[in-house]
Amino acid sequence: MIYKKFILLILFFFSSYCYAEEKNLLYLGAGINNFRRPNSRSTSFRAEFKSKYSKWMFHPILGASVTTKKQVYAYGGVSLDLHPNPHFVIAPNFAAGYYNKGDGKDLGFPLEFRSGIEAAIEFSNQFRFGVHISHTSNASIGRKNPGLETIIAFIAIPF
Repeated sequence: MIYKKFILLILFFFSSYCYAEEKNLLYLGAGINNFRRPNSRSTSFRAEFKSKYSKWMFHPILGASVTTKKQVYAYGGVSLDLHPNPHFVIAPNFAAGYYNKGDGKDLGFPLEFRSGIEAAIEFSNQFRFGVHISHTSNASIGRKNPGLETIIAFIAIPF
């Protein structure tokens, strides 16, 4: 019984608010790559497209990030927008893509998976400003799996 009440409470607080027309979003951001390792940090830049279309509340995403150590990660995945109130968004997301280490960290395999969460303030015109934290690793399918964490401050521009 407590389990059912908990689920109902979560659904109530994280139900999505409807807009007259939901828009595509272009994310632009910058932050710190491998932020948990002070000796191997680099600056990261990210561009991401989030589609206005959704299937079972999941929005497709496509993006790429590059770092000052010439690391490149191009990916596709899904994101779920949760609105605890009309002007705050929490969006867990998952992606898979191609990783090239450049002069940066060797993650052990070219196929890498990224799981992350964003928290953002959303304005009435659907413009967002927030932070995204993610973990990227190869799920132990490569010869090694050190993983890395990234934190990005971003703006999301609706169009």
